[in-house]
Amino acid sequence: MEFTFPNYYKEFSCIAGSCPDWQIQEEQLLVYWIYTYFCGTVYDFTKVKMAVVCTLFIHELDVGTYLKNEHHFNLNDQIQICYQFSRELEHSDLNLNKFQELMSENNIFSFENLLKIC
Repeated sequence: MEFTFPNYYKEFSCIAGSCPDWQIQEEQLLVYWIYTYFCGTVYDFTKVKMAVVCTLFIHELDVGTYLKNEHHFNLNDQIQICYQFSRELEHSDLNLNKFQELMSENNIFSFENLLKIC
C-alpha cells in the first residue's frame, strides 16, 4: 500500500517552493543537526538518524503551523519553531537522552524506514 500525502502538504510545498531559500533553510537545519550530534561520535549512526528525524520533525511543525495560521507561513514562524524545538530537545538532557535511546532501539527509526519517507 502506497502512502499519499494530504493536499495541505502539497499546498505547503508550493508556498515553501515559492521562496527559494526554503529548501536551503531545511538543508542548513540538517547540516546543523549533523554537526551538532554526529561530530561527537565516529561510528554511531544513531546521531545521523537523529539529525534526519529532527529535520523531519521541524518540517512537520512547519506544516502544522501553516494550517493553524490559516494557510500562512513566514520566516518568523520558522524561527519560532526552531527556537522552541531547540529549547525542548537541545536544552534538556532528559529529552535528548530519551530521543537518542529511541533512535537506537526502536526499529521504526531504521535507515530503511527513514529512506522511505525522505
